[in-house]
Amino acid sequence: ALVHHTTSMIMESACDDDAEAAKQVTRVTRRVQSAWFLAREWSALFWVDAIGLALTVANVMCIAVSTLRDLRDEGWLGWDFTSIAFSAALFIEVATKLYLGGGFKAFMCQHADRFWNWFDVFILAACSLDLIALRGKNNMTQIVRLVRLVRLIRLGRYVTASVFRELSTILRGIEAGIRTLIWGSMLLFVVCAVQSVFFVTIMRHYAFEGEFAKYALWHFGTIPDAMLTLIRCHTFDCTTYDGNSLPDMAKGSFPWSVTPVFWFNTVFVSFGLCQIMFASFVEDARQARLYNSLELRARFEKERKWATRRAHVIISRILEIVPETRSVAEVRLTRRMWRFLIKDEKLVSCFEDMGYDAIDQRRLYDR
Repeated sequence: ALVHHTTSMIMESACDDDAEAAKQVTRVTRRVQSAWFLAREWSALFWVDAIGLALTVANVMCIAVSTLRDLRDEGWLGWDFTSIAFSAALFIEVATKLYLGGGFKAFMCQHADRFWNWFDVFILAACSLDLIALRGKNNMTQIVRLVRLVRLIRLGRYVTASVFRELSTILRGIEAGIRTLIWGSMLLFVVCAVQSVFFVTIMRHYAFEGEFAKYALWHFGTIPDAMLTLIRCHTFDCTTYDGNSLPDMAKGSFPWSVTPVFWFNTVFVSFGLCQIMFASFVEDARQARLYNSLELRARFEKERKWATRRAHVIISRILEIVPETRSVAEVRLTRRMWRFLIKDEKLVSCFEDMGYDAIDQRRLYDR
């Protein structure tokens, strides 16, 4: 009995280990399959852009390292082979895009990103110039550095890609709110200009006593100095050049007027004008995000996939309930059968998720 009990425990533990290992293998297999299905949904141009982005980032890192290296040793030949490798990769990328895009005319003249495609050709020409300059004399080193800096601009080519949808939305929000920032900055400039003329006029015709005399000449001696001081007071902190509080320093010379002037600037300019400008900018950026083409496309794609999954669940459940049916074409729904189907809890849950209440569920048969 003891031997049988021990053997049973060992066999049960071994079976449990095998079952757990089988579950782990099944999970890994499912994850690999889902990743493969997700990868197949993207087009070939997407993966070319993704590989091109990785190569561009690697190229930028190599340019940064080579710039630091060139300060010590400009005769190392390793950067020549690195430039040749990246130039060859860029040539293969451009050739692949031309092949997948339908030829030179379709890809360079009719494509939606034709301007970026021409820019890629320009970068390829710049890489060729870089290789020629590297084989030249030492007086062409500045040309090589300038050509390398031009390559850094290629990072902007991938901002509009679908994989960087959030970054593109941020940039479009800044673009949408730039008019608000311009008009708000102009209004703030006018307010600061009027106030600076007023303060400079007072400071020039007033005899100061105490510590505020040096601060008055430093911060309000000229109109540009006064405008800079007022902009700092409206947006950041109202301090002097040595870190003291400017209103506290001015109390000794203007005991009755400092408090109302500082209160007016704080309430109406800092809390009023600046906050309204920021709120308008945020609203413009939010509207640009809501009505952005990439955002709308992603939202519609998400809703389409969700509706497809729900429709698949509904059809599968109907095929389970209706007997002797193997496909949707064999289903013959009558009004009585439909009333029977909408009593199923799973179907009711799916319809409620799609926004259909009990009355709309009954009317779906007529639709």
